[in-house]
Amino acid sequence: MKTATFTRSLGLGVTAALVATAFPFTAASAAAPYTLTALSVDGDTFQPSEYDAKDITVQVKDAAGDVDVDDAQDLTYSWSVTPLGGGSAVRFPTSGDATQATDTAGSFDVALPKAGAGTYTLSAGLTATATGGDGVAATALRTFTVGEGSTAVVTALSTGKPGVAQSGTVTVQDADGKAYDEQLVTLSLDHGFFTPATSKAPNGSRAGDLEDDGATLTATTDSKGTVDFSVGIARDAGFDDDAKVDSTVTVAGAKTSGTAAAWSTANPLNGQVAVRLAPASVQDGPVAPTLAGNRTFYDAFALDQFGNPVDGAELELSYPGSLNVDSDRDGAVNTYDVVSGLGSFGAIELTLYRAGFVDVTGTWADAPSTIVGGTTTIGSTPASGSLRSTTYEIQFNGSRYSMGSSVSDTVRVGTPVTQTVRAVDQQGNPIEGFQVRFLRYGPDDVRGDVVATRTTNALGEATYTFIGTRPGRSTITAEISDGNRRRELSNSVAFGKVVRAKLVRTKGSASGRGKDRLTVTTRAAAPGARVQVYSVVKGKQRLVASKKLDRKGVAKFSVRDRNRSRSTVYVAEVRSTSKTIADRSNSARLR
Repeated sequence: MKTATFTRSLGLGVTAALVATAFPFTAASAAAPYTLTALSVDGDTFQPSEYDAKDITVQVKDAAGDVDVDDAQDLTYSWSVTPLGGGSAVRFPTSGDATQATDTAGSFDVALPKAGAGTYTLSAGLTATATGGDGVAATALRTFTVGEGSTAVVTALSTGKPGVAQSGTVTVQDADGKAYDEQLVTLSLDHGFFTPATSKAPNGSRAGDLEDDGATLTATTDSKGTVDFSVGIARDAGFDDDAKVDSTVTVAGAKTSGTAAAWSTANPLNGQVAVRLAPASVQDGPVAPTLAGNRTFYDAFALDQFGNPVDGAELELSYPGSLNVDSDRDGAVNTYDVVSGLGSFGAIELTLYRAGFVDVTGTWADAPSTIVGGTTTIGSTPASGSLRSTTYEIQFNGSRYSMGSSVSDTVRVGTPVTQTVRAVDQQGNPIEGFQVRFLRYGPDDVRGDVVATRTTNALGEATYTFIGTRPGRSTITAEISDGNRRRELSNSVAFGKVVRAKLVRTKGSASGRGKDRLTVTTRAAAPGARVQVYSVVKGKQRLVASKKLDRKGVAKFSVRDRNRSRSTVYVAEVRSTSKTIADRSNSARLR
């Protein structure tokens, strides 16, 4: 450590008196631990122009007051700076700590980094003596607000097009109107990117490929508080609604005003054409491929080289391919003129009446072309783009057909039951317009008659609903036809009576030992129905026995007693038959 005499005049009588009289120094006390205190001539809040070197100091103290530390001890410190208004904190230095080896009676000068407007948190520690004592671990000492109320004015930005850089200047001042002299500032851009205004493309290639340095720029102001910069833009979704985008530059921690970069695709560097399918909400049905005979809707766009839309360009559409094209506007056509727009709403519609394809091709005859090292020409190289439209015809035998029921078990007599047939073609799309005849046998007097004729809807479905009026099984057959070929599907539904299953302890069975004897009865309602008996332990069922009801609707069980003197809870389920409905018994507790 070096020892120096504090000789700087602060220029303020009150401050000079403070320096001369406020710090009574005492000899170091080995018994008391040292502490560090950060002092500021300017207080906790000040402007960058108010700060002078040596305005911020760190004083070493013990319990008795200020301490003149050992010559071998140095102050180590760092700053964490967070821009006013938000943002990520930046550490100064970026790694390690700064060191101040010179003190005046235990007071160390600390340099404030030139990091612009923000909150500055000072952390410091004191190295130990040669014998390893009296050190202070690094800790946060004090936070300062610097540059509050600062302003920034952006100038020189104007209008331009994607691919061509614009240059601007930002001037930053503190709240006292003083320039941010050699301060580190961070500029941000809401659209586009900062760029050195150089192209990455070689001579002879398309112009506009600017180097992209991201949406933030950190730079140091000059003596006048200014920073020069350049901005560019490429693809941006903001162009999609009106072919225009404004890029606003802001400075972290400063109220920013001034001009913004205004971008437009009205006069692009280079042009291209895109033909796209219209949104699914516009289409009559599934597309790519489209069922022959259905309409397909498209949009044709003029674009700049980055994919931003250009409004009002004249395009010519053509339809080469294996099929003739029918348009609802002009009948059979080979070409069609459109003006490019910005919306996606199905401006073009085509109908192909058999399986095949056409290539919907758009050509921009007057597309601009700008070459690196050359000049801009119009129409020298027309731009074009295409999209293939494919149609298919339904393969009856390659399609899939299914039939489902609204019920899966024996149901009560009088219950409505719905049968649903679904047809899906080889592309996985629902088939609309196929005829479906429903035939039913039983359980009432219907004996294989056609009971309904339906046509599959847009979902490829046809339904038939009926009610069974007596116990028994009903067989439903569906005949699906395209007018030439036929496919049959079948299903069945059982209508039955309601049974009441009862579980009781068998008369005369032993209690507490041997086997648990149980009886399940439905009276004579469900002879031959399968009965399953479960033990219930902690809410979980375990199958312990199974048999069929006899002619009287009775089933007796002998179940091994696994609980000895403790009780066991049982429950029985009677399965459904073609004439009866399943039922669950009461629970019974046996010891």
